[in-house]
Amino acid sequence: MDGAWRIDLATYLPDDLLTMADRMTMARSLELRAPFCDHRLIELSLTMPPATKLAGGTLKALLKAAFADVLPAEVVRRRKQGFMIPLGRWLRTELRHLLDDALAPERVRARGLWRPEVVSRLVDEHVAGVRTHSDRLWTLLVLELWMREYLDARGDWRLA
Repeated sequence: MDGAWRIDLATYLPDDLLTMADRMTMARSLELRAPFCDHRLIELSLTMPPATKLAGGTLKALLKAAFADVLPAEVVRRRKQGFMIPLGRWLRTELRHLLDDALAPERVRARGLWRPEVVSRLVDEHVAGVRTHSDRLWTLLVLELWMREYLDARGDWRLA
């Protein structure tokens, strides 16, 4: 647990979360404070045993306990939430044309990497709202676009 925290501290926090927050706030001329990034607080957290920070296997257990007397009970009980983009909706609407083009059965078949019927099922279920496959579809979509950009320079790249 502590090893993962140290990796996040060195990479994910500065290279992703804080970078995105900085870009989003600058785009709207807002100033953002990240009080939990104070070096004294981080240094203190690195001296604590992982079991203290993850009491009972609950994410943010120590933080919730520290603020339980000032936060509403429903906030303390609420599970951790991320700030996710509406990828599932976008793949059904604004990005649908890109999804249909990049993951068309004939394109998938030509690449030879995946079974076209499985990819088609994922797309159909997602678009119909039967099941969410946004992460899988996004991965396939980005990989296909990357292959077009970097591997197809000398003709369509295929597995074999």
